[in-house]
Amino acid sequence: PLFDEEFPGFQCENHDYIWNYHRVFTRALEAVSEEDSTVYLVEGYKACLWMLQHGYHNTVALMGSYISDKQQLMLHRLGGTVVLMLDNDEAGRRATKKVGRLLWRPLYGRLKVARYPDDDIQASINGEADSQPDDYTAEGVHWIVANSYPFHLHMMQR
Repeated sequence: PLFDEEFPGFQCENHDYIWNYHRVFTRALEAVSEEDSTVYLVEGYKACLWMLQHGYHNTVALMGSYISDKQQLMLHRLGGTVVLMLDNDEAGRRATKKVGRLLWRPLYGRLKVARYPDDDIQASINGEADSQPDDYTAEGVHWIVANSYPFHLHMMQR
């Protein structure tokens, strides 16, 4: 109630920010290698926290599967390679195509897509089919990151 009295009509829009961007932006300014400047883009803060927990400190979250013009500009300002790790469900796969097409040119082609394990590999890693980064074990997350590949190859395969 106090906040509403102090700031009447304030609304926080998910698409006006990127979750964890402030930390990643600071790290980008200090980056000394290509690996340091790679950014992992996930859908939600839960997946972002899971990635952070497994050592991927340059992970940010869109807070959904849509990307706004403001968010595109923010990612472009980071200056490194972006790895799309949106959910591996139908909506996430559609969003990967759409977000990838919007980011491809502004990032000068420095765009990759996470390769989620096939069902048979998933069964050996996690025991079931998973759809988002926080469904995977540490081993699964590392496998996904290690097997990411350029966005243009992803589009040619689809």
